[in-house]
Amino acid sequence: MSVIPDPIKHVVLLMLENHSFDKMLGCFQSMHSDLDGIGPGEPRYNVTPKGDKIYQAEKHNYFMQFDPRHEKAHVLEQIKDGNGGFVKDFASAYPKSKKQDHEYLMGYYRKGFLPALHSLAADFTICDR
Repeated sequence: MSVIPDPIKHVVLLMLENHSFDKMLGCFQSMHSDLDGIGPGEPRYNVTPKGDKIYQAEKHNYFMQFDPRHEKAHVLEQIKDGNGGFVKDFASAYPKSKKQDHEYLMGYYRKGFLPALHSLAADFTICDR
C-alpha cells in the first residue's frame, strides 16, 4: 500500500475577538447562512443606557476614536443577553461618547471593503464560535 503525501503544507490561523469578527467578517453570512454575522435584511441591535436601539449598519471608517474595553469584566458585560451589552458597556466606559460612536461600534464592513481579509475569507475556511 502506497502512502499519498499530504498536500497541505501550512495552516494559518487568524483569530479575532467576537466583535471584530462581526465587524470585519459578519458580511459573509450572506454567503454562509449558518455563520454568525450580519443577517441580510435582519440587522441586530444593542440598546443604549437610555433605551435607544443602535442597529448594525454598514460603516466606512477604518478606525474609531474610542476602543471597546477588552478586560474580562467588560467582556462579560458585552456578551450578556446574547451579545446585547456592547453599547451599554461602551457608554459606561466612555461617558462622553456620542450616538455616532455607538453607531460605529455596532457597524460592519460590507463585503469587499477590506480587500485582503475579504479575499482570504472568500477563498478559505471561516469558522465562528
